[in-house]
Amino acid sequence: MNQDFFPLGGLYIKEPDQNMDVIIFDKAPNLKTEDLKNGISRFGGRWRSPSYLHAYYRSTCILLNEGNRENCLDDIGLPLFYLQRHTTELLLKKLLSWFCDIDAYNKPIQLQDQKKRLNNEHRLPRLYEDIQISANKLGFEKPPDELNELVTLLVKYETTNPTWSRYSKTTKGDDSLPEEVAIPIQQIQSIMETVISKTLYTDMPEVTYENLLYDAWFSLAKKNGDVG
Repeated sequence: MNQDFFPLGGLYIKEPDQNMDVIIFDKAPNLKTEDLKNGISRFGGRWRSPSYLHAYYRSTCILLNEGNRENCLDDIGLPLFYLQRHTTELLLKKLLSWFCDIDAYNKPIQLQDQKKRLNNEHRLPRLYEDIQISANKLGFEKPPDELNELVTLLVKYETTNPTWSRYSKTTKGDDSLPEEVAIPIQQIQSIMETVISKTLYTDMPEVTYENLLYDAWFSLAKKNGDVG
């Protein structure tokens, strides 16, 4: 067990084979044993706050794997679709947030409308359109084509009722699922995996879309004296 830690609050370094996408730092070895025994999930605070995007994405992977293993895709399809959909929304907002951070160095700011919608918009097509507009205005290439494919596929199943995967009734009191639906959860997951690999930041040699946005932001921030 790796016992290395920082003096401030006892921050434990994870082993190389542990997942660090969701929570970067580990917890004390005795807590790991006790929490597992008692069924406790421990996260949050300054040093162990989770990445919401990676947490939801990892949950989709685990839930789908378990659904296949237990042969219960029908039972887990409803919450899985919601998790897939929410993961996609968080991904879109992450990219849009980078564009807004980059645009903050422009005078005048070019993305006023996009910035207003960043925390309040939930419609996937609107968010994806804002990303396209932002990329065009700021001179970036468009995001990977698979992102559009993912959004299009998800929206196909929420055209009449965007909240059907969360609530059994619509805002008018009607049934959210009056008829049977067949959701291609494996296809959605496969496209999402491709999108994640091509989009999210990595310290590997491969250059992702977020890498390009980060490098652009860092260059501007350094020129402005905001980073060392």
